[in-house]
Amino acid sequence: SDRYTCKRCRFDRFERILKESTARERNDNELPAQSNIPDLPLVISAFIPTKSTARPLLKKCAVCYKMLNTMRRNSELNARPNPPHPTKINDGEYEIIACTFGIISESCRFLITGILDLAEMLFPEFTTFSREEQWKLAVKFYDRFSMFDACYRAEKIYPYEMHKAMGSYAAYISVDVAEHFFDDC
Repeated sequence: SDRYTCKRCRFDRFERILKESTARERNDNELPAQSNIPDLPLVISAFIPTKSTARPLLKKCAVCYKMLNTMRRNSELNARPNPPHPTKINDGEYEIIACTFGIISESCRFLITGILDLAEMLFPEFTTFSREEQWKLAVKFYDRFSMFDACYRAEKIYPYEMHKAMGSYAAYISVDVAEHFFDDC
């Protein structure tokens, strides 16, 4: 694990993996056979890039991001004490509730698990890292992703309520509800 502590060594390793990935992508744009992620449904696999796609990784990122958000939405809403009916979840008819510590804690677990799956789907090389390296990468990505995603989603959901931010996929946080943040601890 200390093999890549120097910045130059990490950069060299990144370059090597990138070259291998580019070569592999030219030969085969499919998900790795050794992946423990279930096969994608036919509807979704239609969006997975083919050799004719101009930007296959970008297209694949968009599909995987959508799948990650679907998983987050479903997990968070079904973890509620009184979850909405599945058809209402699917139709987007659910309440964005005030965030609490418990909601954020569960949301973090759902998202970090999804990030591990996302990394494996997008980058087959991810499976070559040790579990410790995978975990470190996922946590670093989580820190950045959750901040940008929360801002992006808050702008979409609350464009005129700048005092609200997304604390999780289906819960907001604001100064107005902060006093109840620790109610479920």
